[in-house]
Amino acid sequence: MPDPNKGNFKPGMIRFFYILTGLFTFLVYGSAAILLWLRSTNQLETLYTDQFIGTLLLIILCLVAFVWFILYGLYLSVIKPTYQTFLVVDTVLKTQIAKNDSDQDLLALQEYIHGSVKSLSKGTIGKSVDDATEKYLKKISEMAAQNKQLQASKQELSDAVENLRHKQEQVALEKAKSESILNSIPNGVVASSRDGNIFLANKEMEKIIGMSSDDLFGKFLDQLMPMCGDEEEQTSCDEVPTQKALQGQVAVHEFTFTVPKTKQRITLENTASPIYLDNEIIGAVDIFRDVTKEREVERAQKEFVSLASHQLRTPITSINWNAEMLVSDPELPEMYQETAQEIYRENRRMQRLVNSLLNVSRIDLGTLKFVLTNIQIKDFVDNLIKALQHDIEQKNITVSTRIDDVQEVINDSAHLDVVIGNLLSNAVKYTGDGGTVSLRACEVEPGWVQIEVEDNGYGIPFDQQSQIFGRLFRASNAKEKETDGNGLGLYLVKKLVEAMGGEVWFTSEEGKGTTFFVKIPQEVQVVEDAA
Repeated sequence: MPDPNKGNFKPGMIRFFYILTGLFTFLVYGSAAILLWLRSTNQLETLYTDQFIGTLLLIILCLVAFVWFILYGLYLSVIKPTYQTFLVVDTVLKTQIAKNDSDQDLLALQEYIHGSVKSLSKGTIGKSVDDATEKYLKKISEMAAQNKQLQASKQELSDAVENLRHKQEQVALEKAKSESILNSIPNGVVASSRDGNIFLANKEMEKIIGMSSDDLFGKFLDQLMPMCGDEEEQTSCDEVPTQKALQGQVAVHEFTFTVPKTKQRITLENTASPIYLDNEIIGAVDIFRDVTKEREVERAQKEFVSLASHQLRTPITSINWNAEMLVSDPELPEMYQETAQEIYRENRRMQRLVNSLLNVSRIDLGTLKFVLTNIQIKDFVDNLIKALQHDIEQKNITVSTRIDDVQEVINDSAHLDVVIGNLLSNAVKYTGDGGTVSLRACEVEPGWVQIEVEDNGYGIPFDQQSQIFGRLFRASNAKEKETDGNGLGLYLVKKLVEAMGGEVWFTSEEGKGTTFFVKIPQEVQVVEDAA
């Protein structure tokens, strides 16, 4: 007979086995006891012979063994597998229901099986199953948990993949937009990293360089273009716009470049700006604009202005000389005196305009020259004020001068006349009746003279002060108060002062007046300057 304590039995199963075997053993021994009692009392011999009784006992023992094996086989083949099957199905249904919360049919079936298993556990079988079944159930539970986690991970991965796909589509769309915008720009655009490697270029840049973007990537811009100048124009590499952009500046520079494919020499304007990432400069963007035609047109215009100015000087000088003769003629009838005065004033205005245009053209063409002489500041200023005396008296303006610590400068008298004369003329022109104008000259540091021209006139509107030194620019209130003006005066002042090696600036408040400051070397070092 198999040993119930060996194999895959658990205590619950042993209890069930003992109950069955106990009942059966009780019946067998009870029957044997009855037979033995009958035999001991000789009551059995009255009914049967000894041979019959031996045969009967043998039959009973055979039946006992047969029934025993029947019961044990029934337990192993029916009862135990049924209990295990119910537990497995119950666990599987729990897993399925966890994934299908809304499936009411599965939930009802699971409750029914779970109740059946619970009923069997309380009844004859017990609460435990064999080791193999427990391991199997445990494995199912672990697999169910893993499957649940896997499903969750799969969903997360699916969402992540979908999100990544959406991001990729957006990136592709933005890239297409950026490339379309970049390639629509009529100027060459190239971006390089902080160490100089090119990582972006548009179609126009490909045309200028004569290389495709793939060939440009990874190369250095200064190897492809003469960023530091060539034999004709030398520029310090520190002054190249790209290098300035890497230092956080926006810089502009012009240079000539020979297109590799056509061998055409063109003029490029290079504007460089820094690329920031988290407030850190990671590279630079260079924009190259072909300004060859513009510069040719500008030069033609400048040459025309210069030629016209030169040609106009002769007739204007002749008109001025004749007008002076008429004005100074005492025999000229009074009715013609006013006309002669008007001709003289307008001719002088025309002469100033032509002189301004001539100076502008010289500056633009790089033909400005300095003829240095010793200039006595006090006498020089007095002569300028004397030339403006008519306007000063007409507006009843008080003019004061103060010359401190400086008596003489070495400069070009014509150019210095334009600088100080324009500042004084503007101060008188844009100061109301009864106003004040003052001029002061002093040595601010050894070898440097500062000239200040102050008035209490109309002042310059704050939003227009940045444009005041621009070519042909006039402030809005100046146009309203004084219609006479060409907008070249302050432009010339700035260009000439810079050509002298100095600087000019101002302070102003609308309605309260303006003060211009000119700082120039006491002795200008240049003989010829291209401005």
